[in-house]
Amino acid sequence: MNIELLKLLLPSSPVLEVTGQSHNCLTSDDVNAIMGYSGLSQAEYMFIINKYLDNERGINEEFYRVIKPEILELLQNKKINHKSTVKIGKLLKMAVIEVTADKCFVCTGTGFLINLSTLTKCPHCKDGIFTYTDSVRTTVLKIKPKEYLKIKKIYLELLDYVKNLEISALDKLDKVKL
Repeated sequence: MNIELLKLLLPSSPVLEVTGQSHNCLTSDDVNAIMGYSGLSQAEYMFIINKYLDNERGINEEFYRVIKPEILELLQNKKINHKSTVKIGKLLKMAVIEVTADKCFVCTGTGFLINLSTLTKCPHCKDGIFTYTDSVRTTVLKIKPKEYLKIKKIYLELLDYVKNLEISALDKLDKVKL
């Protein structure tokens, strides 16, 4: 079977080339050392653990408790009225989902819908990366589109905060030299 076709059909294609190196792997001790020396804040640490190490313990109620004061201060500094019917916690969880769950769950990240007789491009994503639209957000948040339009500015600020949290954490991890 054609390797290029396999890459299109599989969500995470395995490396099919044989390498001659066997001692260049990263151990859990290496990861622990990098995380320890990086100077991550508690929120950054929890976020990285969840997104990149697939540990559901990273993003939990403790995570939201830690960053909620920062979020409220951010909204207050930008003079954004956050008193709405949708709670900040619910919007923050949606922002975290949008940043952490980027692989399309409809086509499992392949970018194609596979049926018995057809192979069609997935309308929900672009190359396996799920496209979050306002319609998708209202469905996930279980609110009406008119209500979402009222809180969209708040949501976009929260989304920006979560993206910057990730960028900051990755920047700190990149600067660690072992």
